[in-house]
Amino acid sequence: MKIDLTDTTASKINKGLVQGRRAIGTPAVGMVLTLVIVTDEENAYDALKAAGDASREHPSRTLVVIKRVSRSPRDRTKSRLDAEVRVGAEAGTGETVVLRLYGEVADHAQSVVLPLLLPDAPVVV
Repeated sequence: MKIDLTDTTASKINKGLVQGRRAIGTPAVGMVLTLVIVTDEENAYDALKAAGDASREHPSRTLVVIKRVSRSPRDRTKSRLDAEVRVGAEAGTGETVVLRLYGEVADHAQSVVLPLLLPDAPVVV
């Protein structure tokens, strides 16, 4: 299942993860780690494929952070967070959240990622 969230918040992303798990019938979280990948748009596909392959051995929540560069000065001042939540077959054996950060929020990616980390699970960056 894939859920697209435009101009969103970390709270709405967490709600999307819960909604996706319920929709596919697995409300429990059995992840062994949180994998954080910081990449650009050009290499995001390869990073997601590698993370999906790794999740077959180690079910994990994968957070892919893509910092988008705004072209105009006006767009650089406008902050926006877009997210794509993947649960079930779309995400291997775990959960995947692709985060696209625009504007000033791109300089504070850690503030976006921190609320999405799994509690009591190691984090691999």
